[in-house]
Amino acid sequence: MKKILTALCILALLPFAARAQFSRQTSVNVYGGYTFQDKVKFDLAYTEIQPAFQWGAGVEYFPGYNTSIELKYMRMATSFPLYTNQGTKLNPNKDRGAQDFVLLGGNWYWGSIGAKALPFFGASAGIGILSGENNS
Repeated sequence: MKKILTALCILALLPFAARAQFSRQTSVNVYGGYTFQDKVKFDLAYTEIQPAFQWGAGVEYFPGYNTSIELKYMRMATSFPLYTNQGTKLNPNKDRGAQDFVLLGGNWYWGSIGAKALPFFGASAGIGILSGENNS
């Protein structure tokens, strides 16, 4: 538990360190988060995406004072047990998988450059890749 808390604290402070030196036109961002369990329903079955740690990194280019373009990669390795609507598990011992995202987006920052934290608004679009143990 201490290792997880230490890693989360380091991940929380990295964007401030990367953003503090605005004289550079690029920055490298590190992301981390936790995703809670979610249930996804299909016509004849459903899956329960299990909780997991999500991590990623991005490269951000600043063409102007308060705007940026960012390319980022995000990954979450978890398990996806698949059940029929009656509750029978369809993939016993073969439910490990991952969600990968490759995103391209833009950010708009406002506030003073010397501030310890800058508020921003951003949007991204990209592709999501879902993989499993049997590549289906």
